[in-house]
Amino acid sequence: QSDGSVRAADGRVLQPAPTSSAGGVQTVASLLAAPSTAASPYSQALKAWENPGANAAQRNTSGPGGSPNSSAMGDHQFTTGTWTDVASRNVPGLANPAMRANPAASAQIADAYGAENAPKLQSLFPGQTVPPAAVALAHRFGPDGAATLLRAPTTSTLAQVLPAAARTNPALANQTLAQIAQDAIQRFGTIPLPQSA
Repeated sequence: QSDGSVRAADGRVLQPAPTSSAGGVQTVASLLAAPSTAASPYSQALKAWENPGANAAQRNTSGPGGSPNSSAMGDHQFTTGTWTDVASRNVPGLANPAMRANPAASAQIADAYGAENAPKLQSLFPGQTVPPAAVALAHRFGPDGAATLLRAPTTSTLAQVLPAAARTNPALANQTLAQIAQDAIQRFGTIPLPQSA
């Protein structure tokens, strides 16, 4: 029996059951007025990139033998510090790091972080919009790390340009920056930039 929520094919609630109705009958207006909790295209692509297994409580497993080598967890693999920092500025009610395991909260904070990072990279793309792939690189490597990476020769490896990031992402350590950039372009090339929370 339905509770009136609009759900995706996988069962996720896209819109909660409307609270207003006319004589007990759900109206189109009440349905459209319900706040959407659907993830943005950017946060969906980021989730697929950072957590392809789609386990909302996934902890970082990029260390030797699948061991964790950072505090990253959740759909968007936020570290504890980044989550707390971004959430406290944008949605203080979500600042508890345990909320990283909540898919809707993780998507919301991923969008907020992306919206914060795009202007930080703007100087590298004068006269044009910051590409979503660059914003995604800022999510993965931090805005300063992404800026360093974006200025580096494409033939350099991640280990050469961002040694600390290579240690926490050993599978990427010996990839060239061209390979890393091409992967990001394929995943984020036509996706709209995230909006703030």
